[in-house]
Amino acid sequence: MATTLIKPPHSFLEPRRLGSVMARVGAHQDRHLRHKARRQAEASAKESVEDRLTHVALRSASVAAGGLIVGLAQGHFGTSKIGGRVPGELVVGVVLHGIAFTEIADHFHLRPTLRALGDGMFAAGAATGGYGLTAKRADQQQPQQQQPQPAAPGGQAKGPGMTGYPEPASGGAALSDLELARFANRR
Repeated sequence: MATTLIKPPHSFLEPRRLGSVMARVGAHQDRHLRHKARRQAEASAKESVEDRLTHVALRSASVAAGGLIVGLAQGHFGTSKIGGRVPGELVVGVVLHGIAFTEIADHFHLRPTLRALGDGMFAAGAATGGYGLTAKRADQQQPQQQQPQPAAPGGQAKGPGMTGYPEPASGGAALSDLELARFANRR
């Protein structure tokens, strides 16, 4: 009977082969990716609430600043129409959004601020346009010719009725903002 020597699979004399480095990386890759995703989620959850609130507050302040700028300009110079048709606020808003897409805005980290200011310009232009449409509609619904109020008994005219304008419904001599604006725009 012949006996053969069989080598055990792991002998103490031979180094144990675990595979290549890439095989080991592949075996641990899923575990690494899960760990990395968990760390990123935990880090973003801690900072995200405060950062998001700060981001929303800054964006809202920038949009309000854009509207304030338009309001100040309209209060000082009146509404602007480019070519008689296009509101100036909309043009400035488009220009600000265009500048936000340039590399200069990205370099100075101004992209979100410029876009928010542009959005404020759009909002102010839309509000002005809506106000104008409503005022125009109100003017069209009023009777075309208003009769001047007669003078008070005794021949003495009293209050705004003296100039031919009707007395306000409130009974006082104060004018509403809409009446003041219409009076200021008459020429």
